[in-house]
Amino acid sequence: MPGKPDRAQADVSLSSIKEVPITCLADLKGKKIASLTGTSFDVSINRVIPGVTHMYFNDSSAMVQAVLAGKVSAWAADAPVARLVAAQFPELSILPELICVDHYGLAVRKGHPLGRQASEVIGRFKKDGTMKAMEDKWFGADPAVKVIPDLSGKDGFDGRAGVIRFGHDTVTEPMSYVGDKGASLGLDVELAVRIAHALNMKIERVPMNFGGLIAALQSDKVDMVAGCMTITEERKKSVDFTVSYHSGGQALLVKKARAEAAGARNPAVAEKITGVSQLAASFRRTFVTEDRYKLVWQGIQVTLLISVLSAVFGTLLGFGVCLMRRAKSAWLYIPAKVFIRAIQGTPIVVLLMILYYVIFGGVDIDAVLVAIIGFSINFAAYVSEMMRTGIDAVDKGQHEAAVALGFNRVEVFAKITFPQAARHVLPVFKGEFISMLKATSIVGYIAIQDLTKMSDIIRSRTYEAFFPLIATALIYFAIAYAMMFLLSLVEVKVDPKRRARVVKGVARS
Repeated sequence: MPGKPDRAQADVSLSSIKEVPITCLADLKGKKIASLTGTSFDVSINRVIPGVTHMYFNDSSAMVQAVLAGKVSAWAADAPVARLVAAQFPELSILPELICVDHYGLAVRKGHPLGRQASEVIGRFKKDGTMKAMEDKWFGADPAVKVIPDLSGKDGFDGRAGVIRFGHDTVTEPMSYVGDKGASLGLDVELAVRIAHALNMKIERVPMNFGGLIAALQSDKVDMVAGCMTITEERKKSVDFTVSYHSGGQALLVKKARAEAAGARNPAVAEKITGVSQLAASFRRTFVTEDRYKLVWQGIQVTLLISVLSAVFGTLLGFGVCLMRRAKSAWLYIPAKVFIRAIQGTPIVVLLMILYYVIFGGVDIDAVLVAIIGFSINFAAYVSEMMRTGIDAVDKGQHEAAVALGFNRVEVFAKITFPQAARHVLPVFKGEFISMLKATSIVGYIAIQDLTKMSDIIRSRTYEAFFPLIATALIYFAIAYAMMFLLSLVEVKVDPKRRARVVKGVARS
């Protein structure tokens, strides 16, 4: 009989079977590849690698973790971004073959003269070495120099020529991203700042998701957008591009074989962090380093502002819709019924994007205000049905008795119907409010930096998925619990059965 195989040899053999290293584009045939939503990577990949399954993500940190966890076989990224990530993660390597060579440009609306003016400035920057100096700075390893210069007041600048509203991606380091202190950084951002200065124009920076850049440009929310944006023929049909300011390529990041990845680490400088020490290190990176807690606090304030104001205005609007829904006139209850069904059948993220990019597309309105309007409308549709159900639950005999006693309709509603209906509505109202608070996490689609978006920005800086996500979940839980507690106090005040009863004139012994 053959002897029992050695356990270590079996593990090595099994590992070598499961883990087949990817060394070229051909090895990715039939594999899953991750790419950023809104980019052109999927089109380029289909031209060179057959049978690929595309997985779309909204930020770079999620794609890094997906590759490391084996959820996908590769991550498509622009070459400058890929080089930066590979330098931070020894477990990843860049395939030597590029998917394609491409060129990056700034996008403007069709026919807008800003495209021609910016192209002329970029041409001058290439000739005088400004472009090369910016590339060396942002592609270099020294973080101390990666700041946007303050050009105001220099070379006779007064900004009288107008304002450029510049939209940029928030997580595409080193091209365009939001830094630890909330500042817009990157090669694309500095280029836009220098172009505005050269044109004697002020610049307003608008951080947003990459997927919303073209929509924001077409709806006149911004005048120029960038985010390591490749110039493609398909995009040229919708927007105009400046001349290319940088030529790069689309690369693929893959996970190294286990032995190779282990050898890439330097044991002399590697620190083994486990348990409490690991949590402490994650806490420092997420909240302490570069005062990142300030980003979190800003996000919490935005989330609370949207949630509370939407609840107030949504409740008022819902009450009005409820009255219309209960009216006897078809001119009132039919529009109310259509409104409720239309809003309940529309995903809130779609409603927000319609409001921001279509209805208020040509209006200079703050995105936070649009979010409040959108969530107020959505909340009103549900609150109106809650109120209608609560009012219908009150015995009609009490209404008739109050009228017989001489109460008018307003007094009957205020003193008889509303207090009893509120007892039925508040328990459901609390749950709906908490659901709305959690739903505000999608406002990043319309260029709002709320709690979830700030978490994404921090993860794009640390490339750590676990702790920032758990911390964000705990913060949402704490906010939801606090709001639930406050609403419970209101519920106690409204419900006489839950209030402590004190009989006047009776003293406790």
